[in-house]
Amino acid sequence: MGEAVIVERLGYRPPLAIAELFGFLGVRAVPGVESWDGHTYRRVLDLPGGPAIVGLSPRDGFVRCELDLDDPRDAETAIGRVRGLLDLDADADVIEKVLRGDPRLAPLIAARPGLRSPGHVDGAELAVRALLGQQITVAAARTLAGRLVVAAGRPLDHPRGDLTHCFPRPSEILTLGDRPIAGPAARSQALVTMCEALVDGRVVIDIDAALDGTVDRDDVRARLVALKGIGPWTAGYISMRALKDPDVFLPTDVAVRRGLELAGITAGIAADITARSEAWRPWRSYVIHHLWATL
Repeated sequence: MGEAVIVERLGYRPPLAIAELFGFLGVRAVPGVESWDGHTYRRVLDLPGGPAIVGLSPRDGFVRCELDLDDPRDAETAIGRVRGLLDLDADADVIEKVLRGDPRLAPLIAARPGLRSPGHVDGAELAVRALLGQQITVAAARTLAGRLVVAAGRPLDHPRGDLTHCFPRPSEILTLGDRPIAGPAARSQALVTMCEALVDGRVVIDIDAALDGTVDRDDVRARLVALKGIGPWTAGYISMRALKDPDVFLPTDVAVRRGLELAGITAGIAADITARSEAWRPWRSYVIHHLWATL
């Protein structure tokens, strides 16, 4: 890195719940790949021309973006992915007009106007992290991912503080054998199965196609759930973040169900929750983030 350092002001349509946005990323920051010091979120990007480091800092009316690139030609790709990560192109007024139509959701919207549905910068990375997060806490998933980075991630030629590695690609994870992570054998097998599918092309999670609207989300979700060990929650989470799907609903998610209870919306069985959520289309991903934020 160091071939090109670019500083950009990333604009957005207000309102923007900036503290919640950076808090969401910060609490999930994987050691070695990401960091959040309360002022600046930094992470390693694995771009076509080589690794890069981006630093993102909230400012009054914009987000300051500093890119340290190996290849200056990656600048446009990097900025597009960062905008998707922060969901800066969302129109909060349009989204919240629909959601405020449910009187049970209206107080949540009023408490956090401009809450975003964060995307991601790398489809394969997000898929791996989503799988690691199945049925465990955010902190535990972060720890697992950090260990995977140490075991299989590519060290940066020029580390920057706490940023030392690229997140391992699926092919690199496969070099760890049948048990790439500690814990239940079923989780390791599911991770291996997913990585094999990503490597051989049975599953393609293309961040750039998602950003330009050319991805077939239904096809990707179907291919994911066809893999052993990948359920609807994981496929939905991947679609919401890596494929920028604004209308994902996760009725079996424990935190979603608890958030619904706190909002005074009867939880009931998953099918009943899903039926209630029809009124929130096509913005159910944003409802999920509002429900998570209540906790």
